[in-house]
Amino acid sequence: MAVAAACDVVAVVVFVALGRRSHSEGGNAVAGALSVAAPFLIALAVGWAAARAWRAPMAWRTALVVWPVTVAVGMLLRRFVFDRGAATSFIVVATIATGVLLLDLAGYGLNQLSIVGFVIALGLVVDDSIVVVENITRFLREGASRTD
Repeated sequence: MAVAAACDVVAVVVFVALGRRSHSEGGNAVAGALSVAAPFLIALAVGWAAARAWRAPMAWRTALVVWPVTVAVGMLLRRFVFDRGAATSFIVVATIATGVLLLDLAGYGLNQLSIVGFVIALGLVVDDSIVVVENITRFLREGASRTD
């Protein structure tokens, strides 16, 4: 159980470290990473409690509860408690990245060909979703109603 919990914590920290690096966020690296990771680490603990993950930490059912709870609660905490933004594009990326990391560390790996196909498809989906969200936001700012 302790190994599985440590792997989940490592997955969240890796997700945060990669995100901070890709956005070239300056300042104290450790403090910045902890402030970004904190809502997701708290959410991970909530996910473990909701799934009662200590009973079967490597079970598929456990991973399928821990993953969405971690993302949903982490986003809510990030937005309302830690007073950081939760852009739609970030939600999409966080959901996919944490899913891949948490499910892979739970022992459900993919072969290399599947990973290549997944990466290509993931890039297309993320790119398209960002374009759609940005266009919707632009239209709303320009005065279009939500039903247009």
